[in-house]
Amino acid sequence: MTETIIFNKVAERLLLEYDNIFVSSEYVAAPPSFPAVSIEISDSYPERSGITLGFDDEQERLMITVNAYSDLAEGKTEQVKSIMKTVTAEMKQMYFTKTTQTPVPNAQDRSIYRETARYTRIVGGGENLE
Repeated sequence: MTETIIFNKVAERLLLEYDNIFVSSEYVAAPPSFPAVSIEISDSYPERSGITLGFDDEQERLMITVNAYSDLAEGKTEQVKSIMKTVTAEMKQMYFTKTTQTPVPNAQDRSIYRETARYTRIVGGGENLE
């Protein structure tokens, strides 16, 4: 449920801002079209502070991984950075913190530029992300 809400919010924003963007809720090794973005929960575990406060497993720390790809002949780095800026703005609206954003070399096809970003946040305790 939480993953669907996060994905839908980010995907809606990307689809409004970028023509023909491909957005997936799982990692895609070879996107079918560009630009492309994958958004997935890459880690989830009970938050220790929530356990000590009596929430048991109701609170969890989520890590969301986002991959953005571009194959433009010119300006692919700028396009990916712009996409990531849009993603980060939407994630901040849901109180996620970006922990990293790095380029990922593509040895098989150097014409494709990719960056990976990770966001984290504690969710739960009856909280509604919508």
